[in-house]
Amino acid sequence: MKKRSLLILAAVAGLAVTAAAVAQTPPFRRSPPSPETIQRLQDGKIAMAVTALKMTPEQLKLWAPVEAQVRSNQAARLKAMQAWGERRKAGGAQGAAAPRPELPERLDRLAALMSERAERMKAFSTVFKPFHASLTEEQKQVMEPLLAELGGGRRGHHHGRWASRDRGGPGPQ
Repeated sequence: MKKRSLLILAAVAGLAVTAAAVAQTPPFRRSPPSPETIQRLQDGKIAMAVTALKMTPEQLKLWAPVEAQVRSNQAARLKAMQAWGERRKAGGAQGAAAPRPELPERLDRLAALMSERAERMKAFSTVFKPFHASLTEEQKQVMEPLLAELGGGRRGHHHGRWASRDRGGPGPQ
């Protein structure tokens, strides 16, 4: 009986040491891609759109301002991501999280961000309308998923589930 108790005690002690070692191991985190890598991926998305749409020379002329706007929006998104990363690093370097701004300050910041995004959307819509009008019905069908990809590839947290229900699909079961 004593031997069995000693074995159980040794096993529990071993598990405790292993658990403590695992708890001290930092979680695996993938490092974010470099700005150059992000730029190459964005260039590839734009090239994919041009290839997939099989545009005529007239459509390519209308595409140029759309592409410029897409690149401008992508640059703004990259700048925002980098600013977020810097704020995060600054908070971590201080040893403690920076104090959270008061609610009115957060609302003001959110309103400013929403206004900036609305202005970018208006500018995009202005250059996109003539281009979209020049597309054939087949090209318009191809354009919808391409536009989602060019805009960052996301339509909200549950874009797959809600999109199928919005289009008359069964949605979540």
